[in-house]
Amino acid sequence: MGHKPLARGPQWPQVHAELRSVVRAGLSEVDGAAHLRCMTTNSTPGGGLEPLMSIDALSELLGVPVNTIKDWRTKGQGPVAYKIGNHLRYAAEDVRTWLERCREEAAGVAPPPGRR
Repeated sequence: MGHKPLARGPQWPQVHAELRSVVRAGLSEVDGAAHLRCMTTNSTPGGGLEPLMSIDALSELLGVPVNTIKDWRTKGQGPVAYKIGNHLRYAAEDVRTWLERCREEAAGVAPPPGRR
């Protein structure tokens, strides 16, 4: 808590807006170019790695409290994370995969058990 989310450089508002729009787009047919545009805008120099989100950034992106994400994690229900020291970091692709598993089969019809 109190940690600064990663990837909050001068381009963060644009990157965050693009990532949020990709997540809200339904994720089943994400435009690969939008994903690349979002990720390469703020990639690490020379490393080619996608920036990882902090739990605070994920909380903001999903619109849920940090404690909810922590509860999901302890119950094995949330997105997978990288544990780096005492810090949790989330890859956008892992969040997308988890969100797709949470998607309803149809309006008001929960996903099959075990998918979440």
